[in-house]
Amino acid sequence: MTPFKQSVGARLELLDAIRYYNRQRPGLGEEFIGEVNQLCAAVLANPLRWAPDKQGRRRALMKRFPYKLIFRVRVEDIYLIAAAHNKRAPGYWEPRDQP
Repeated sequence: MTPFKQSVGARLELLDAIRYYNRQRPGLGEEFIGEVNQLCAAVLANPLRWAPDKQGRRRALMKRFPYKLIFRVRVEDIYLIAAAHNKRAPGYWEPRDQP
């Protein structure tokens, strides 16, 4: 199986989202991370399913929550660049991209 690595920024975004959703309703953060895990498994199973942008990055949208996973398929792994809220400023995560 291809390793799945994540940037520190993506990890912090996920933790912040879990905390936020748990404050909204107990257990909602676990539902959020459950959907993240399902989407990560789909990415691992077929990473080329999502079309790359001009820089080679791919975006997988979550169904229930307003987030997208931005990742890059590299030779040695799949690198999660960001777990970005759909309303956040586009491209804020670009400095952490490591092609």
